[in-house]
Amino acid sequence: MTVIKGLFSFGAKQPLEQAALDNPSVVGISIGDAWPQLEQTQGHFDWTRLDGLVAQVKAAHKLVLMRIQTGGREGKPDWLDGLACEKFSWKDPKDGSVLTIPVFWCPEYLNAHKAMIAAVGARYGNDPSVKVIADNYANGQTNDWAVPSSPAVDGLPPSGSSQESRWIAAGWDHDKMVGAGKQTIDALMTAFPDKAVYIALGPVKSPKMEPKGEYALNTEVVAYARSKYGDRLIVGKNSCNGVTCLSDFQKANPPFGAQALWSAFKKPDEMMPPNGNTGGLTPDQIARRMFDNAKGCRIVEPYQADVVNLPAAVEYGASIIK
Repeated sequence: MTVIKGLFSFGAKQPLEQAALDNPSVVGISIGDAWPQLEQTQGHFDWTRLDGLVAQVKAAHKLVLMRIQTGGREGKPDWLDGLACEKFSWKDPKDGSVLTIPVFWCPEYLNAHKAMIAAVGARYGNDPSVKVIADNYANGQTNDWAVPSSPAVDGLPPSGSSQESRWIAAGWDHDKMVGAGKQTIDALMTAFPDKAVYIALGPVKSPKMEPKGEYALNTEVVAYARSKYGDRLIVGKNSCNGVTCLSDFQKANPPFGAQALWSAFKKPDEMMPPNGNTGGLTPDQIARRMFDNAKGCRIVEPYQADVVNLPAAVEYGASIIK
């Protein structure tokens, strides 16, 4: 496998802009589709969106990082509700609505997920322009790592329960989660045999769920993947910003990659957590700080809005991520 390094413009579901496609500072474009749109009916795929995006990127002589969103409300096909799986529910932190998903280790869910991965690989796995495939195995909200595990009682049934207690009641088990991670990575590596596989990985912050430590689960999963697939696995962090980027876990498990938390051009305050204080920094300066914090990454995904509107900062980022 040819090692791919550099910047991939991340559109975040927006139409691809020609200025991003033409920007010489980016080696590629991050594109994707959501599982419900891709496979609205189980076993029947609509390739219209992905085919169109791949064609646009190839016409610009760029490389493709392909994401399939499989988490949260936007990443869950309705037909998954009919699977014989235990379910987990929690409140969406954005609007308080209730989200319900099959548990990550359910065999029927894993089989459906792996079948989708195989179908995507059959269509794009031999395309030389597609260099990176991104997915996840524990992503309750988007393609980001997300295992809601707060011990706080939150008002959802059963009475007095919390995210933590509902996971445990549903059968959370370290070994079953390791198995889910291994199966998902195996499916991605098999479907895309000469591509890099990007997975954003993070902690499980409940000591009752993971008593060996918040990174014990992914330490074991990454060790498995490294022993079997070497550097084809890119350990991701999808919240790089002007304050911080890589965790110690990422740094200890190279190669790693990162995606910007937001667009510095559109949301400079959001790129300066936790209080949104920009300290008078311009969007250009915030974007440069994000790239500084991502130093050492194999790939970094700045938002398309920054690629288009902050070209000098993106050129600076390309000089670091190379």
